[in-house]
Amino acid sequence: MPFDPSRAAVTPTGHLRFSTNLPFVKDLDQAGGRVVRQPTGHLVFYRPDGRRFLATDPEGNPLHECEWGTDVTGNVILCRARVRLDWDRWVGLKPAGLLNETSLNLASKPGWQRLKADDLRAMAAQALRVTIEDVRFFYRDEDLLIEPTGRATIRQRKDSLYILHDGDFEQASFMACLGAMNWPSIDFPPVLQPFKSLLPGTGSAVFEVIRGLYDDQNEGNLTPRPLRYRGIPPYPSEAAFRLFSCFFTPQAPRGNDPFMLFMNRERSGQVIWLPAATTPVRYFHQRTGACLTFQDNKLLKVKVASDSSGL
Repeated sequence: MPFDPSRAAVTPTGHLRFSTNLPFVKDLDQAGGRVVRQPTGHLVFYRPDGRRFLATDPEGNPLHECEWGTDVTGNVILCRARVRLDWDRWVGLKPAGLLNETSLNLASKPGWQRLKADDLRAMAAQALRVTIEDVRFFYRDEDLLIEPTGRATIRQRKDSLYILHDGDFEQASFMACLGAMNWPSIDFPPVLQPFKSLLPGTGSAVFEVIRGLYDDQNEGNLTPRPLRYRGIPPYPSEAAFRLFSCFFTPQAPRGNDPFMLFMNRERSGQVIWLPAATTPVRYFHQRTGACLTFQDNKLLKVKVASDSSGL
């Protein structure tokens, strides 16, 4: 029988770790799943609702796995994701995995009884030198609570990244965070911070997931959803611009250089990011432990599992 990478990709020998995905191991078709082979030969596996749960290279070597669920209102949400790095380590992504709370006593402020959530947003926008629209983007009404006593509680949600010591969340160490994203409908490219704390290759591997989900969500649309960078506060950097540019194409208003505009923290959101025609694609070679990354039919880098230096 010829080798079938789509069958090998969903065998229970480590490719799928999330329990909600295990029904696809026994019989993909019977579980309502499907697999799509991309022009590069890479495989993407989908649940019955069209959400990807696994992506592999052409030989069935896993690149990332996603776990989906529903919130209290019944909306589909991304619960967790596992992402494979070039040198065969795994990192985990958990939406809203980090929650910071700040308390303020507004009782001494004249007229505090009339304050609403947007008033707190306006204060935050002035203090952080960002627009109130950006504050509203990250802070929902339920994140801004004013009690009858005058005490205000401000909650900031961030998505978190973890080092997965055994390939899953059983043994995980916090690594970094990114702005809370709307994963079922991606609407901005995030900066991973602190950038220097990331394991080598984390940024590109996470953006591989972001671009994959973005393409799924825009399939069939004549005009893909334009993205604008947002952050509270914004952290534009040369490294972030380079990473974004591997997967999306920057566009700036006439007469502006996209890079210079992006590096201006007060104007970085004016750069529009549209899907790049090609993206980095990875191929794992199990026997040698090597990972080769290509873009535009050019070899970008080669990594081996024994070298964690990022070289």
